[in-house]
This record gives sequence, structure tokens and C-alpha cells, in this order.
Amino acid sequence: MRRHNWNLLTTAVLVFNTVFVASLTFSIIETSANQGYAYFDTRTRLWEFAIGTLLAMLTLKWKAPEKARVIMGWVGIIGLAICGAVLPVQRSFPGFLALWPVLSGALVIMAGRTNSKWGIDRLLVSQPLQNLGNISYALYLVHWPILILYSAAVGKTGVDFLEGTLIIVVSVALAWLLTRFIEKPLRYRKDPFVPWLMMKLRFKKVFVVSTWADQAAFLVAIFLLAGIPLAGAQAWVSASNTKAVAKAEQSTGDEHSEYPGARAIGTNRVTSNENPIPSTDPKSQYERLDGACDGVFKPKDESLSKYCNIQTYGADDAPLTVIVGNSHIEQSIASFKPIAEQTHTNLQAYLLGGCLYPTRDVNASDECSEFNHKVTEELLKRKPQTVVLTATVADAKTNEERVDPALDETVKKLTDAGIQVIGLRDNPRYDFNVYECAQKAGSDMSSCARPVNEKLADTNPSREVLDRYEGAVTIDLADLYCPEGTCQPIIGNVYVYMDDNHVTKSYARTMAHAIYERASRSGWLVTGRLKF
Repeated sequence: MRRHNWNLLTTAVLVFNTVFVASLTFSIIETSANQGYAYFDTRTRLWEFAIGTLLAMLTLKWKAPEKARVIMGWVGIIGLAICGAVLPVQRSFPGFLALWPVLSGALVIMAGRTNSKWGIDRLLVSQPLQNLGNISYALYLVHWPILILYSAAVGKTGVDFLEGTLIIVVSVALAWLLTRFIEKPLRYRKDPFVPWLMMKLRFKKVFVVSTWADQAAFLVAIFLLAGIPLAGAQAWVSASNTKAVAKAEQSTGDEHSEYPGARAIGTNRVTSNENPIPSTDPKSQYERLDGACDGVFKPKDESLSKYCNIQTYGADDAPLTVIVGNSHIEQSIASFKPIAEQTHTNLQAYLLGGCLYPTRDVNASDECSEFNHKVTEELLKRKPQTVVLTATVADAKTNEERVDPALDETVKKLTDAGIQVIGLRDNPRYDFNVYECAQKAGSDMSSCARPVNEKLADTNPSREVLDRYEGAVTIDLADLYCPEGTCQPIIGNVYVYMDDNHVTKSYARTMAHAIYERASRSGWLVTGRLKF
């Protein structure tokens, strides 16, 4: 029998040692690569459970001398007391740094009762600390939600000493209530609180108290009493976060904002990039125009109405800028909205996903070809002051850029009709999700960044075409995507991309100033060409 127990113990030690080594190794690697994900990843925490199991087995076989245990107890307590102040937990935890508090706690456990007047256990067995220990699990559960709810309520990411003290007091009080009126009644069936609650909630008519059903009924009651307020609190926090993000995104156009984006380039301003926006669903970063094209803005060809949207910032006869093409030109709506708002002009868009304008691509769908033809005819009839289109197409895997053969012909038609044309150079494209990469990268973004000469050609290939025509302007924003020769996932505390090739509206909005200045220097007039 003893031989069997020894083999079982040996096997358990081997198994939990393996879990310890594997999980700790994974934790160190994952923390260095993606600290935010590692913090909440169960796999990075398994070694902590494993070391607890190994410690329990060790105490069965070995006990340190009394003097050594006195020292172990004090070292462990001091380690636990100072680790929060010393360790950079926000950047490097859990990883190998988690060994500090775990081993400190292990030393306290191994020290145990020393029966020495110098032992820390004399303090630990005092009634106040034992009472605190009795509610410790509930305290662990509630302190974080209380901190987050308070931070969301006051709009702060941190708390001062007085606020922290108040949060601790509230957390201790709530932990005691949860332990007394939820944990203990569920653990000890003889507790009088359960029958009392069942009677008050009239469950006694359905269930016989002291049977298994009273526990189930009690759980239902707790879920009803606690679940509804918690769900409401969660909804409130979510709404608060959404409102805060929206406010932050609206401030991106301000060079003094915490989120300057492209406006931080070429300045001495240093941004932290620790809490970049957008922090919500990146797919919400497609910009739109609010209104349907009707009235004076209704297309002369009614079949184009389903592709058309309008947003007015001036009178119906104010200068009109029309954005035409696929999702890559749709990104520019976020840049041209502030321009239209500041100049009191109007903005219209004709958009068809996956359809470059203009294009002569033989692989283009029938719908795309028809869309291109009809939009060109519509523009020539309406004669807006400006048309904005994508002048190049970048490649995700190389630095090649192509210019569609239809660009030359279309720009000529439009400029001959007195319409200004702004041709935007395409943004760099990737073969991986840049937003997700940046989320996982933590503080080191080098794995998500690429040299500009790997993503774009040395020169803008559309310039040769657009420079031929008076009234045509080419806008190259490569330096705003790739400052100092490196294409970055986050610039000025704003995510540049929402996926592998689309720019967030948050970042596009920060490029409005640069687009307006560059277009104006090149001869663009927001009010339209004076002579043609």
C-alpha cells in the first residue's frame, strides 16, 4: 500500500511539474508578445495552480526548521507587500514577474505556525486578519468591478489615495455582505438565512425548505436579485465607454487632442499610444454620408440612386465635391467631411464595393462596368466642382502599384468639362490584419510595421497621368501612413487600419488638414475652377 502511495505521489509530482514548466514557459513567451491577452489567458496561469499543488505535496513530506520558517514568513510577507509597488504589472505581468508574488505566498504557507514570538504568524492569526481572510475570495471578486465602475463614472483611468481608500472600504463591506448572505447560506444548509429568504420570497409554497430544491431556488433568487443590477451596470459601462470613444474620435481633428493621429507627424509632440482609438469594433470605422440623394441632388439616372448618398454643409447651390469608387475611396469621406464642414460646401458619394473608379479591368463585373459608365455620364451632366477618386491600386504582398488605363481618359473628360479631379494615391495594403496585430503586439509594434519601400513604389505612378491636365491634382499621403520611411499600425495614439487594407475613419479624419493644404497648394479650389 505504501509503495502504491509513493508511486501515486511521484506521478502527481511529475504531472504538475510538467504543467508548471509548460505553462510558465508559455506565460513568459505570450506576455512578451502580447501582454494584454496573456493577462486574461487561462493557459498563462495554470502554473500558479500547479505550484500550489506541488506546495501541498511538499508540506506532506518536508517541514523546514523553526528558525528558517520565521525568516521564510517575513520574506514572504514583505515580498507580497511590496510587489505591487515595485513590479511593472501593467506592462510585464504575468510572465516571469508573477513568480514574485506566487513564491512569496508559498513562503508564507510553508512557514506556517512557528510558535516563535518573532514569527509573522503571530500577526496573521490575529482576529482582524482572520476575518479579512474569511471574506478574501469575495473581496477578490468584487474589488475590480467596483474600481472599473467608479473609473467609468468619473471618466478617469486611475484613482488617487482618497478614492482608492474609499474603494477598498466599499469592497470590504460588499465582500462581507456577499460572504454572509450568499456564500455561507449556500455552503452551510443549517444557516437560518436560507429558510428566512425562502419564506419572504414565497418559495415555501412550492419547495420544501431543507431539501435540495431550496438551494436551487436560492440560486434563482440570487440571480434575479443580483443579475439585473449587474446587467444594468454592464450596459451603463458599455454605453459610457462608447460615448467616451466617440468623444475621443471627434477630437482627432484637434492638434491638441490626446489623439492627434497624423497631426502628430513632423512635430515634437510625443504620444503614449497606450490607449489608442478606436477601442470598439473596428468594423464600425467605415464612414458614411447621412442623407439619401433626393431633391436637387437626385441622380439624373435614377438607377444610380442606390449607390448615392449626400451630406450638406451649405445651401443647395453650394460647391459640391463628389467621391466616387469603392471602399478605398470611401475611406476619404472621413477626411473630406471636416473640409466640407469648414468650407460650408456639400459632399456626395457614389460607392460600389469592390469596384474601382474608373476601371477598364476585363475582370470587372457587369455591375461595376455599368456603374462606371453611368457615373461618368452623371458627373458630366451635373458638373460638380470636384470629383475625388483613387488614382492607384497598391498590392498587399509587393511594392507594386498600378494605374488603371481608364484613369487617363476619365480625367481628361472630367477636366475638359471644367470639373476638378483629386486623385488619391492608394494606402499601403497588407497580407495580415494590422489592427489585430497591433492589439496583440503590446508595446512593441515592430512586428506590425513595414518599410515603405516594401509597401509602395518609389514614386507615385499616377502623378504622370494627373499632371497632364489642368484642374487635376494628385495627393500622395504615403508620409502620413509611413512616417520616416516606416508604415506604422498606430500613429498619434490612433489605429491607422481597421483590417489588412482599410484605414479607420478615426485616422482618416486626422489627415483632413494635410489633404486640404496639399490640394490647395497644387491649385485646387474648393469653390471650383474659375476659368475653364
